[in-house]
Amino acid sequence: FLETQSLFGLEYQYGLPKFTHNNQGTIACVVLRANLITLLRKHYSNPIIYHIEVESSAAKERLMARQGNTSEAHQRLLAFEIEVKAGREVASRTFVNNGPFDRLKQQVLRSLRH
Repeated sequence: FLETQSLFGLEYQYGLPKFTHNNQGTIACVVLRANLITLLRKHYSNPIIYHIEVESSAAKERLMARQGNTSEAHQRLLAFEIEVKAGREVASRTFVNNGPFDRLKQQVLRSLRH
């Protein structure tokens, strides 16, 4: 990793990977929280930022299904609205994840190819 940081006041470290350029037509992509975009821009010039968001009720439902009613899940939910706002502020484009994953995936892929 180029650098690591912790998020949400938790003990886990999230790392920014190093990308190498290739001429094979592939696009390097990374999933980051909005507050890490400054870190991304520190190492990579002119990244295209896509923000993917969901309604807060759906986020809570998905997180509880994945992690249960834990203190970690609650810490993440407390930051939800702040993260959505921050994502919108740094994004070149916003996608709403309110349907099947395959539909979202196709929307993002179409955008990356153009």
